This record gives sequence, structure tokens and C-alpha cells, in this order.
Amino acid sequence: MLELVTAHAPELADSDARHGWGLFETLRVQEGRARWLGLHLARLAEGCAFLGLPAPPEPDAVEAFLAAHTELASTRRGSLRLLAVDGRLAVRLGLSAHAVTSLALLAGLGMALAIATGTRLGFILGVLLGF
Repeated sequence: MLELVTAHAPELADSDARHGWGLFETLRVQEGRARWLGLHLARLAEGCAFLGLPAPPEPDAVEAFLAAHTELASTRRGSLRLLAVDGRLAVRLGLSAHAVTSLALLAGLGMALAIATGTRLGFILGVLLGF
């Protein structure tokens, strides 16, 4: 069975990922829950079996691990990446595509305001809106 870990960046020189022997799943996180976790783990298990990799843990074990080792419960919107490689199942929370798009839009509007006004106040407002 794959070992659950929170931070695993494979060393490509020594990793099976270098040869394509790994799988990943990306899940939507909404209101503190990983959506369709059981289905994603089932698909991951099928891929692991096909590649001859160890199976991922059961959904209950993954949910307990996420509750104990991540901020999933307090994540309103985001993503969860599951990476199966080198005998580990690494989990990582990230921003949702919506959040990234919103931040980029705000940054762009802030910069446009700074350029359009050409003033120190416009620059300050642009920086504040951008960040």
C-alpha cells in the first residue's frame, strides 16, 4: 500500500517519475471536503494496478490523514493533488482555478489603475489591489 505523506517532491534523478511510473489525481475542494474522493481513489487504484504500483489507501484512511495533516477542513475552495510515485501517495492542497483567476484579475486591474492615473495614489491603490 502507498504510504501517505504531505510533502513529497520526487528527486527526478532517483525517482520512478523520471520513467513515467507515477500517477496523479486533482480533486476539487469545496467547503472543507475533497469532492468525489472515493471515485478518484478508485481510478488511482486502477492506474496503480495497471502500472504494477502499490494500491492507494482506502478513502477512510485518506480522509483521516487529510484531517490530521492538512488544512482541508478550513479550505473553502481549492484543489487537492494526489501524487502516487516512489511508494508514496503525496497530498497537497492548492488554490482553486477560480481563486487564481480572481487574483490575476485583481492584479491586472490594480496595475491598470496605476498606469491610467499616473499618480502616486494610483500606484499605491494598484499595488494594494494587486496584492
